[in-house]
Amino acid sequence: MACLDRRLGELDALLALMAEPDAALVERAPRAVAGLPGLDACADAEGLARTRPLPEDPELRASIEHAQARLDRVDALALAARYQDAHALVLELTELTETLGHDPLHAAALVELGDLQDRRGDPRTAEPTLRRALAIAEAAGDDAVAASAFASLVYVVGLELARADEGRQHAELAAAKSTRLGDPAELRREILANRAMLEYGAGDTEAARAWAQEAIELVETHWGPDALQLQSLLDLLGSIHRVRGERAPAEAAFRRALDLVHRRLGPEHPAAAPSHGNLATVLYSDSRHEEALEHAERALSLFQSVDERTPFVASALNNVANIHTALDDHAEALAMHERALAVRVAIFGERHPDVAQSLDGMGSALVALGRAEEGLARHREALAMHLELLGDEHPALAYDHQGIGRALLELGRPQEALAPLEAALVLRSEPHDVDPVERGETELVLAEALATAGGDRERARALLLRATEDLSDAPDHAKALRRVQRLLGERPTP
Repeated sequence: MACLDRRLGELDALLALMAEPDAALVERAPRAVAGLPGLDACADAEGLARTRPLPEDPELRASIEHAQARLDRVDALALAARYQDAHALVLELTELTETLGHDPLHAAALVELGDLQDRRGDPRTAEPTLRRALAIAEAAGDDAVAASAFASLVYVVGLELARADEGRQHAELAAAKSTRLGDPAELRREILANRAMLEYGAGDTEAARAWAQEAIELVETHWGPDALQLQSLLDLLGSIHRVRGERAPAEAAFRRALDLVHRRLGPEHPAAAPSHGNLATVLYSDSRHEEALEHAERALSLFQSVDERTPFVASALNNVANIHTALDDHAEALAMHERALAVRVAIFGERHPDVAQSLDGMGSALVALGRAEEGLARHREALAMHLELLGDEHPALAYDHQGIGRALLELGRPQEALAPLEAALVLRSEPHDVDPVERGETELVLAEALATAGGDRERARALLLRATEDLSDAPDHAKALRRVQRLLGERPTP
């Protein structure tokens, strides 16, 4: 009965919180209830028997049960997005459970602590916390807590700390634990979702799409087509489609996710923020910039209503900046990228792929503002960071190489621009999955560099032709296309 008592305790704790006079909590309550784990893991009698039973001593037993009830409150606080309160309580509980000497509960408290450290934007601290939880859970024979720790490590190590191969190993181990437990649906969903996000971050969109689709099918089968657990998976699937240049299915996935949140929680709920932001990215790719800016600013506002200092706020700032760039408001774009960089450095430290992304954004804005030397330095800094963290074949490096090439072209050094632009084009060609608009941008800049440098003009014309096809759905590039056509002596398109 201990497992069932735990699930009921989590629900009781959440209901108790909902009785407190906190308007923000009341607003988040439906999503919090939907996020409660299911009861299917409690049916695994064999797995439950492997965990250490409560001690016979009545006083010690009572202390452990009281600590368990307080850990249920941590779950409830986290589900209600009251992360500071949850963090303070779980810190106290990790010390208490260690003193009590009940290892399964101590390991569970450490998993909660690691997850909260990550949610508050500190994955580097979360990793050793989760590893310690894993070691204690394994020693105690608690497969459920061990599987939860492995699943969290997939996300923290594989995605946020950009060690994809290690993250995949954690995913395999998490899946093995899940199998021993009878594959409880909530645990299986978490493993599939984290694996999909890992592959997306590593640039393998085909694998990411397969994992995401499997997770969506699981949720629809187990919880139904209107389950709130679908939102993040639909957002992920839409992002995968967008990166692959499949803008129509991407928009459909994002709009389904946004509609789901609006129907279940209301349009003012902070849970709508990710879907607003993701919809903005695909609208931006489709050159619907004013509509994109509306959704991007809405996402930023909703994220900030929860916490100003999170990776989500930084990503929202980055999205708003990119749209200002498309609207030729480069000063505002630079300011937004600088704000995003400050948040990301505070969260991840000086060296992280997200930090490099902000440096690239700043570099492009600086070049557009006529400060090409400063922009070149930023792009080179981003390239060095990406090479160190991601290797030399990751698609993210295309932004660095193209930014360097564009800066050199603006500085009147087209011959030097050719090598980085060629490198960018390689990363935006087969077998890589790339939005045709992004590939077209690279083809266009490389054609311009070849024409300006007096290089292979026939190749430049071929690149211009391909760029014209790739950018056919992006009318904001028409001016740049005509400029390159004039450089090559071609008749400009109307």
